[in-house]
Amino acid sequence: MAMAGGLGEVVADIVCGILPKVDISRMQVTRFVDLHAHPQYLIKRIPEVAGMLFTNSYEFHQYHTARNLRMSPIFHHLKAAGAIFGEVMGYERPLWFSNDPESK
Repeated sequence: MAMAGGLGEVVADIVCGILPKVDISRMQVTRFVDLHAHPQYLIKRIPEVAGMLFTNSYEFHQYHTARNLRMSPIFHHLKAAGAIFGEVMGYERPLWFSNDPESK
């Protein structure tokens, strides 16, 4: 609802065949996968997302809830090598590697 007015204008433009004036890729529902509609995922993630609605969100922000649901077969090897993970489309992916045991 927070974006209803602006999003309504974008939808009206699209319906009229007008290209959106702004980047709407973060608002497109086609960016979601089946995992995003799973009840366990939603129960864990919704409180965290709702709590951030009126805060500054950063492009590289990583959520803390509903994690470790999709991992590659080499996840544990990467973790042992010092990987610091982030979630991308439900997958845990290494963002960088660290030798500092405190950051793991």
